[in-house]
Amino acid sequence: MSSDIRTRTPLGPVPRRDKWKARSAVVSLALVLASGVVSPVAAAAQSMGERVSASSGPGGGDDKCEGVSILGDRDRCKGGTGPTGATGATGATGPAGPTGATGATGATGPTGATGATGATGATGPTVNVGASIFAISNQTIPTGVTTQIAFDGADYDTDTMFDDASNTLVVNTAGRYLLKGRLFWSFTPTEAPAGQRDLFIDVNGNTFALDEQDTVNISDGFGISEEVSTIVQLNAGDVISLKAFQNTGSDAFSLAVFGGKVLAPQLQAEWLAP
Repeated sequence: MSSDIRTRTPLGPVPRRDKWKARSAVVSLALVLASGVVSPVAAAAQSMGERVSASSGPGGGDDKCEGVSILGDRDRCKGGTGPTGATGATGATGPAGPTGATGATGATGPTGATGATGATGATGPTVNVGASIFAISNQTIPTGVTTQIAFDGADYDTDTMFDDASNTLVVNTAGRYLLKGRLFWSFTPTEAPAGQRDLFIDVNGNTFALDEQDTVNISDGFGISEEVSTIVQLNAGDVISLKAFQNTGSDAFSLAVFGGKVLAPQLQAEWLAP
């Protein structure tokens, strides 16, 4: 056996404790040499080192804080992490960032196929409403008197409008109508400029259309045609009549004129629209 083997003393911690003190002394001396003055921090570090050395127990070699003499390094020897503190209040929301650039427009998709043509709807009813009435005899029209023209029959009447008893057309289908009257005059021309002849259409006794002509300076008053017309909205039950007036100072006549069909006198009513 080597003569170097030393007998282990039961006071094992004491030599190590002396070493701790020696190290502490070296650190303290270094602080003094560096600053020239022993600062309170250095003195505290030295004192702390001594306390740590003095508190080391048996088995100090396993002590994780062995050899620590500076106060700041002793934080490694503290206990476990404490509980997490409560979360602080949420801070105010920051301002909105600038608007991003608009993305590129996507390509237009292909046009879809044309759908099939729908079925044709049913044809609506054909409206055929109208009448044309005539006279086959001449009629006297006295001077200065308004005279209603008499009629003998209908050239056509699709809505049973002709009333032979009253010499009128009576509306059965309400709507907008074209009304037309014609007269073929025979009269004595006047020398005074006040002479005139009138033809007008009445509805329910009120004049709705009028044509007026002079009778002066006419060399021959035989066979002078006159017409009057209007478009008016009528209701079912309205009564249409044709009337004439002249003031030549003598009787005039409404002549019945034929030319394959009755040309005058004539009263017509044609339905145009609702």
